[in-house]
Amino acid sequence: MTLAKGFGNGASIGGLAVRSEIAQSMRGKLHFNTFAGNPWATLQAAETLSILEEENCLEKSEHLGEMILAGLKEFQKSSRITGDVRGRGLMVGVELVKDKASKAYAPEETLEVMEQARERGLLIGKGGLFGNVIRITPPLCITDSDAREIVRILCESITATERKFT
Repeated sequence: MTLAKGFGNGASIGGLAVRSEIAQSMRGKLHFNTFAGNPWATLQAAETLSILEEENCLEKSEHLGEMILAGLKEFQKSSRITGDVRGRGLMVGVELVKDKASKAYAPEETLEVMEQARERGLLIGKGGLFGNVIRITPPLCITDSDAREIVRILCESITATERKFT
């Protein structure tokens, strides 16, 4: 597993976690890294990991992600264009389709949902092979109230888009 960016909370650091048998295969081999051995970046990464543990960020992100997923899955039942709703922790994806019968990809609708959400104060991304999956990746510092607001704004934005495209 590779890790970087969030590992050092902005410091130039990366890491690689492997099983011991894989690490053994590297023994005696020459390898290098641009920022290898930087004590300041290593200290920053250690402090970042300490804070993540102290503030129980893993459990918190699981709880908040479940709140967001539950709200969006409830909305999905009445939405005409909300296809699959999926995620893990605070990484949530909402697939948008032209209609649930054909499941045709809805990239134009996705762009409109993004704009509707932006107008309401929520910045979201998109992805998927066809540009029809809304990406919700809030920071670890959000609260229960923030999670409910994300769901509210996204549901309003999808509803407004449904009206516009019918």
